[in-house]
Amino acid sequence: MIFIDRNLVNAPEELIDENGAGKKELAKAIAHYTSANRDKAYDKYNAYKLENVKEALKKLSKNKCAYCESIFLHAHVGDIEHFRPKGGVEFEYKVCQHCEQEYPKYSDGIVENKVCTHCGEAPTGSKKQLAKLTKKKMIKPGYYWLAADWNNLFLSCRNCNQKSKQLLANAVELESVGKMNQFPLLDENLRLKTHTDLLENEENVRLLINPSVEDPEDYFEYDIESGVIRAKKTNDLIEKRALASIKIYSLQRVPLVHLREKKIVDISRQMKRVERELRNVNTFYDPDNPDTHTFVESLQEELAILKGFLNEKEEFVGLAKQMIGTFLMENFQIDINAA
Repeated sequence: MIFIDRNLVNAPEELIDENGAGKKELAKAIAHYTSANRDKAYDKYNAYKLENVKEALKKLSKNKCAYCESIFLHAHVGDIEHFRPKGGVEFEYKVCQHCEQEYPKYSDGIVENKVCTHCGEAPTGSKKQLAKLTKKKMIKPGYYWLAADWNNLFLSCRNCNQKSKQLLANAVELESVGKMNQFPLLDENLRLKTHTDLLENEENVRLLINPSVEDPEDYFEYDIESGVIRAKKTNDLIEKRALASIKIYSLQRVPLVHLREKKIVDISRQMKRVERELRNVNTFYDPDNPDTHTFVESLQEELAILKGFLNEKEEFVGLAKQMIGTFLMENFQIDINAA
């Protein structure tokens, strides 16, 4: 995952024009959820599906999934993903075996409650029996007022956005992963309920990384031996956001980890080529001897190929920046983040 700068792509007029489809749809959704029928679901969301919107999102994310950085459009059309779910938010809870009360599965959106928050008793039984204690429900309505909000939309692959059974790295059993309607918070009491609530009141307790707000490089690091993505432990919030995002976006799924591992091999091979040409320059290059100038040219060519992995149209640029950034600083004193 890398930072996505929304300033580089104009928001589609259909979403921002006061007389456009997005604003008209917003007015209808607000009217529904402020009426006597507000307990019924509103599902007439169509503005975000407009072709211009999807094309703008493709341009925004360089035709890659905004979450996992995979290039996938050759295989399927991709999803227009709502960062904050429009229809409802999935909420996991447990039913206590002892007092039969419901309590949140997670104490702060990510750390699982080991005991009932009402009676303090811990659940007992086999793994299968314990799994049955966890239930899910939808908190409705969702963020209906953001259904056609440009800042709430991303292009996503199905594996990140939709729920499916997938094998994760270091796991032996398939797990149901994928974002879908999940949007965990550190404090559920601060969840926004209506269009009149202020977004900034929820931002500080949001657990999912928004790649157009935060720089994912501040949250993730990669194991260059395996391709596994890890949470940085700079502070508590950064670690929790990273862990929640890895889990919910399914960033540890085995095929994705294998692709990152292949990218590591490709980058490593190219770095060795650069090292070879650098040794040749240090050994043979003589500024006064034109016959040795080809060594510099060869080094520049190999460096250009290495830097090509940093092109934002490439897959896994976050991983490439970690590897190549360190390499270029150590060998050439080049800071890839310098303006």
